[in-house]
Amino acid sequence: MENNNQPTANNQPPNLNTDQPVPSASASGTVFVSGEQDYIGQQALPPKANRNKLLWASVLLGFVIIIGAVFLWVDKQGGHKPDSKNTSAVSVRKVAAPLVTTTAPATLKPGSYTVGPDKNIVPGLYSLTPGSQQSGNFTIVSPAANYSLTLDDNSTGAVGDAKVAWAQLVTGDKIQISGGNLLAVSFRAVVMTASTPPALAKLYDNTNVVTDTPHRTNPGKYFITDPNDKNAYILVIDKNYNLKYNQPLNSTGFHAELEDGDQIATINMSTFDMKPE
Repeated sequence: MENNNQPTANNQPPNLNTDQPVPSASASGTVFVSGEQDYIGQQALPPKANRNKLLWASVLLGFVIIIGAVFLWVDKQGGHKPDSKNTSAVSVRKVAAPLVTTTAPATLKPGSYTVGPDKNIVPGLYSLTPGSQQSGNFTIVSPAANYSLTLDDNSTGAVGDAKVAWAQLVTGDKIQISGGNLLAVSFRAVVMTASTPPALAKLYDNTNVVTDTPHRTNPGKYFITDPNDKNAYILVIDKNYNLKYNQPLNSTGFHAELEDGDQIATINMSTFDMKPE
């Protein structure tokens, strides 16, 4: 007879409270409660709104980088030119070279010109000749006075009428070429040396050319004097415009050898004597 008081095996599942949630396991096997799951889930995976913000921020940053690269490329290709008003570079005015210098012959047409290192004519002593068969007025308007004569290719040497004239031009002088049929005046610089500066003058009284042509001075050796004893000056240059003689002329005179192509210019005299030797 079986003993009904022996214990029996309890094969029934334990009673569960249906009001409590069932714990869940993580991927690592760790079990956590529902509150902890929500917090850790937010830490591991951002909400959808945050992911959208990050996506748009990335797109905007990429767009800015592309625009900057495009502007940089255009600037390197020369597409961007700085505004001339804002540039710091100072434009330098180009000064035109003088029309007449002391280093080479030059010709001026009728008109007005200014003497100065950066003007139309470089200061210096010049021999002047008119164009072939031409005549007209050559005038120097100086701060002190005006000097004028007629340049005439057919001149016979009358006072105030010269086939060749000399002019000593200094800074500030104004030159005027006008009148008659004078279309061109040739300038040739007289080559001076430091030891033989010329006597000061604007326009020389008269100029003679040494040549075998009639009405000119013939080549040869001469004794030159000033019968009026004015202590005037006489200057002689050769055919290359190099100064040969620069003499104060009086009754004592001086000896000179004149060659074809020489020019004789006088200051403060109307006549002088040339005695062949």
